[in-house]
Amino acid sequence: MNKTLCLLLTTIVATGIGCGGSSKTETPNSTPTKEAATDSTVGENDSGSAARPTVALPDDLPIDVLILPGARPVHVGFAVTTRGGVETKDYAIQLETTKSIEDVIAFYSTECPKLDWEISYADAATVLGKKPNKRFIQVKAAKDKTGQVGFSIHYR
Repeated sequence: MNKTLCLLLTTIVATGIGCGGSSKTETPNSTPTKEAATDSTVGENDSGSAARPTVALPDDLPIDVLILPGARPVHVGFAVTTRGGVETKDYAIQLETTKSIEDVIAFYSTECPKLDWEISYADAATVLGKKPNKRFIQVKAAKDKTGQVGFSIHYR
């Protein structure tokens, strides 16, 4: 009887750990941490169409690469290249948002310089920033055929 009760309690506790609300964690500058992007549920976006699953942000996401508050990462990739014997890793993150393209570009145009990015180019859908240590950030925003705003962040 005791073994059955222990097994039942263990099962209830183990099952209950994964239940409950969202565990979104934000840093003081409202940049979601990796934990905020690990919810892999598929729901609907504000336009009522099916949303893509959310994916995790890179573990080594630099603190000066901002994620627009409320944006949902849907794809993360990277490429490793070797130039002059030096290996570099270039990242690309695709995100979806309910904000407008103008809001996305305004956020990155305003917030990146606060983290010492020098904005070298900006237009209605793109922001390019660089740092003296050969790091770069590129943000491009667009709407898909359903009207969903998406944007990509490429950085080194």
